[in-house]
Amino acid sequence: MAALILHIAFAALLGGYAEPILKNGICPSNYTTQGNYCVPGSSAYSAIEKNGLCPSKWYTQGNYCVASAGAPDVQPKSGICPSGWYTQGNYCVTGTTDREVVAKSGTCPSGWYTQGDYCVASEDTRGIIKKSGICPSGWYTQGNYCVASKGASQVILKSGICPSGWYTQGNYCVLND
Repeated sequence: MAALILHIAFAALLGGYAEPILKNGICPSNYTTQGNYCVPGSSAYSAIEKNGLCPSKWYTQGNYCVASAGAPDVQPKSGICPSGWYTQGNYCVTGTTDREVVAKSGTCPSGWYTQGDYCVASEDTRGIIKKSGICPSGWYTQGNYCVASKGASQVILKSGICPSGWYTQGNYCVLND
């Protein structure tokens, strides 16, 4: 689940569009199955794995919560939600902030600060993903994370074969730009 959190945070940093998610049952509408992933189509909204009731403006679709138009960012809850976020069931929901958060794994990388069980993005922060082996090209190691260099391609943790439009690099799938 921590990997999913990091994916969501990086996607939001890149503009908030939907990205491939690990398949858990039937894929949500406007997503197609590709191996172990549900891959969004051009009209797909963000989806996350369902854990209890979906937050407001997110709706249940199988084992997922899917955002509707204008839905706030959400993260699976891990401890107390950080400042600017509020609790709604098993999720943290953006409230008074547009800062991204990820579940903390060791020390937060540069440009991110610790707040409880989360790393919170400072302004102009680069994306991060939990480190699994060697960081992909365009990303560098900082503690338990890979941190995106400027202009780095989007990455997700690899689970089986990478979706179409992505290529394998170590334990990651890298988006073809």
